[in-house]
Parts: sequence; structure tokens; C-alpha cells
Amino acid sequence: CALQHELGPTVSYDCSLSPKERQELLAALLLRSDRPLTAEELADRLMVSRATVVSDLQKVRSWFADRGISLHSKPNVGYYQESSEKDWRRAVSDLLAGSAGEEHLIRYLTEMSSGSGPWRREGPDGGIMLVLTLFREVNLTELEKIVTEVCGRNGLALNDSSMVGLVIHLALAITRLKQGKDIVMLSPDLDEIKESPEFSIAGEVALAVREQYKVEMP
Repeated sequence: CALQHELGPTVSYDCSLSPKERQELLAALLLRSDRPLTAEELADRLMVSRATVVSDLQKVRSWFADRGISLHSKPNVGYYQESSEKDWRRAVSDLLAGSAGEEHLIRYLTEMSSGSGPWRREGPDGGIMLVLTLFREVNLTELEKIVTEVCGRNGLALNDSSMVGLVIHLALAITRLKQGKDIVMLSPDLDEIKESPEFSIAGEVALAVREQYKVEMP
């Protein structure tokens, strides 16, 4: 399959995609790429016609716009997204949350961290897998352990959904920091959060992450 090279040899991929799955995969490709992608290139990767890709990209453009991201296209250059760091990370998180049920996402994260594979799943989840490869070098099981230990010491219980969401956000933050990206929070937002009892717990998590991954976690 055309995507096997992109996704890696451990990913089993079904090339029969629904419109929703095509659009998720297009969004993932655009969010992941550091260069413009032509319609022909995208069509080849999805194994569909150029017209289908152009039509699907209109849906992707709208999905991006809802998250503050602009999708641009230039003749003879291709399609590319333009976003702030905050909006980029939000879009990646939303894409994962919308593409996989909580149970499946937990399983994917566990398999990635344990190095087990090939991944087996019902249906073509190429968009999910492509996004997950963004932070394949981060040990997600170790991140979950850090959060669980810190929260346990402070008497804070997280349900599965909250735990998965936090681990994903931490993994994205670590990956982007290692890539030299800046992660900042506006002062009004930060001032409001400082008043919450969870702020000191977040500080402990950030300290543990800094020590484990050698990044300056805000």
C-alpha cells in the first residue's frame, strides 16, 4: 500500500477508506508535513483520484478553520497548513480524539510504548497511526506512570479519559519542545489557572517530565 512506507513496517493498513477516514488521513498528513503536499501526491498516498482529494480537502479546510488553522494552496507548489503552536497541538489532539474511541486509543498508546506489534485493528485507522508516529520516541507508559505517581501523592484521581488526554498533551509538548518549538500560555489564562488547586500538582508533573526527558517543560 502507498502509505506503508510513510507509516512504517509495523503498521497493518487497509486501503479501503470512507470519506471521513480519507479526510482524517489528509488532516494528519498536512499536520505532520513540514512542506507543501500536492494534490497528486495526496491522491497517490490515499490511492484515490485527484478530484476526490480536492473535494475532501474542502472538508479538511473547514475542520482546520474551526480550530484556527488556515489551509493554503499554491499552484505548482501544493497544500500546506498554517497555525500557531497552540492551535496545532489542539488539532492533533482533536484528530486523535475524534478518530478513535477511548478504548482503542488506550490500546494503541500501550502498544506503541511497549513496542509490541504489528498493530491489529478493525478498519483503516491510518490517520490515527500517522498522528501517533509524531511522538513515537516518547515513552507513553513512562509518562502515564509519572502522572499517576504525582496525582497519587496529592490525592487526585483521574479517570481513563482524563489520563489519556493528559498523556497525549504531555507527549505532544515534549515532542514539540525537542523540535525547538515554543510552548507559552497567555498571562490571563495562566493567572486564572494559578488559582486552581491543581496548579501545584501540574508543577510537580512538569518537574518530573523535565528530569526524565531533559526538556524545559513550562
